[in-house]
Amino acid sequence: MADYREGERLARQHCDIAATEADPDLLRQAHYALGNSLFWTGAFATSQAHLETALALETLPDDATAEPARDCYGRILPIAVRAYLSATLWFRGEMAALGLSEQSLALARDFGDPSGRGVGLTFAASLGRWMGAADAA
Repeated sequence: MADYREGERLARQHCDIAATEADPDLLRQAHYALGNSLFWTGAFATSQAHLETALALETLPDDATAEPARDCYGRILPIAVRAYLSATLWFRGEMAALGLSEQSLALARDFGDPSGRGVGLTFAASLGRWMGAADAA
């Protein structure tokens, strides 16, 4: 069984280190990790704050051949952040969830990333099911 509290503790430590280093890339990854961890514990308001911070720190590559930022599992951060944030917003009753889900899928297509498309589709399918439109993804 996953130890979400330990993941949260480590992600908070990651945020502290990233803030000390003043490295925006490290800080973006840290806020994503903490937002992700908090999502799985049901702390949606706090998760949202960290995922929105990660999104605000995001820089998409200007060049289509440039490599986007990835998390420790190889997932493209701009896709994963939007996917998790879309579900977080849905649980908080915010309709902006739909737009973020669509953005996640569009980025996965743009980057030609099968794994990212899987992440985006997983969250889009969940949103569709929760909305009563299971074929939306």
